[in-house]
Amino acid sequence: MLKVLVLNLFIIISSCSSEAELSSERFKNLSKSKDDNQPTGNNTGTNTGTNTGIDTESPEKIPPIYSNQPPSYATPQPAVLISSDNVDGNEPVTIYIRFSEAVTGFTMGDIYVSGGTSSNFTGSGSEYSFQVTPSGGGNIAVNVPAGSAADDDGDLNTSSSQFSLEVQDITAPTAVLANTPASPAATAAYDIDVLNNDGLVSYQFSLVESTASCTTATYNGSWIDEGTNITGNLDAVGWWKICALGKDDANNEQALADATEYAWNYISNRPLPTISSSSNSETSDNPIPITINFNQDVNGFEAGDLIIVGGSASNFSGTGSNYQFDLNPGSNGAITVDVPENSASSSQNALSIAAAQFNIVFDDQAPNNTAIAIAAGDTHTNTENINLTLAADAVSSMYITNTAGCTANGSWENYDISKGWTLANTNGIATVYVKFRDLAENESGCISDTIIHDNITPTAVLAGTPANFVTVPGYDIDVLADEGVVSY
Repeated sequence: MLKVLVLNLFIIISSCSSEAELSSERFKNLSKSKDDNQPTGNNTGTNTGTNTGIDTESPEKIPPIYSNQPPSYATPQPAVLISSDNVDGNEPVTIYIRFSEAVTGFTMGDIYVSGGTSSNFTGSGSEYSFQVTPSGGGNIAVNVPAGSAADDDGDLNTSSSQFSLEVQDITAPTAVLANTPASPAATAAYDIDVLNNDGLVSYQFSLVESTASCTTATYNGSWIDEGTNITGNLDAVGWWKICALGKDDANNEQALADATEYAWNYISNRPLPTISSSSNSETSDNPIPITINFNQDVNGFEAGDLIIVGGSASNFSGTGSNYQFDLNPGSNGAITVDVPENSASSSQNALSIAAAQFNIVFDDQAPNNTAIAIAAGDTHTNTENINLTLAADAVSSMYITNTAGCTANGSWENYDISKGWTLANTNGIATVYVKFRDLAENESGCISDTIIHDNITPTAVLAGTPANFVTVPGYDIDVLADEGVVSY
């Protein structure tokens, strides 16, 4: 503090001394000016009158007024500089924000970003950074408005200059294929749609054997408009592959190593069987109805062509392209059905191909180990809204009701071990009923639990009370159990 006072005093004295010298010089100049107008014989060159030599008519010659108060200094506001070391606009763009001094209160929400989405904000003090993922080709702009942060003195920052960066679209599109042929396919024709996902506007393609690589394939050699499909007819049966490369408006091309591909099996005119059932994939149906449909009329298909594991076939029938039989489960568990290749032939003597394996689970056992507890097994409650605790093995759904026998006033819902419930009976015995079901729709028996609901406050009844006038100080009063009193 002493150093500051001495420094202030030095500044004031120096200022006064300099101004005094300036005033003296002004005075001399003024005197000289006056002497120039006097006869040279009498003038001594010295003005001894009351004139101080100060020109009060000229504002710039008015002497300064000094104060004995210490000088005050304006604290500069924090300035903001925005920059990036990403000269190419590659994604994502890292943006750096530097303040001229340490600040607090600066967050991602204080930054205005256009042309992209921001993320990964970090930093403290005077150094901050975040990333911008461009929305596409074009400019991204970043601004930090005034008042976004404050320094230790509470001074708010000034607004930044807008930072702009030209973003190049350097991401190649990925060709997406639609309307691809089924596999196996019974026809040679194909009509494949190349979608405009990822900004794709044109494509090249190559049709190769499925074992060939799209990386080394020979493509058609020119870019085809996205609105034109890949069409044609295969010239031989077997596995085939379509390879596709996409290109966008910025001339970004999908790399050969990243080519989109789709493979399928062309089986010509060979009959193709499909196995299905109207039963659920896990069922208690016995027998299980099975249907086999060929994609064309066939001859020579018989029950003996079936390969069944876990069951047997009966009541086999059918002709042409449609056949049916009953699948009889051998026991609870998985059952498979296969129709191997060459099981039937077409009118052109083309042998059938193998069907996709059919799988189903037979289950005729109802859920067991079922249980229900009202209010965690309490015997009494004074509220209608209680919680049920439930349990069962191999269960998928449950049916809860206040109706005896689980016959009505409930609905099937997903199984849970806990369920909020409202009692139907009040101030008496209340009963809740439940039954359970598994995925094969086997139902358990209906079980129940009871609880006494009582929300009436009891009145204590006394017995063995002393007479009005007694001669002994002792007493022995009995509080009776009337109205369900259990304590007092």
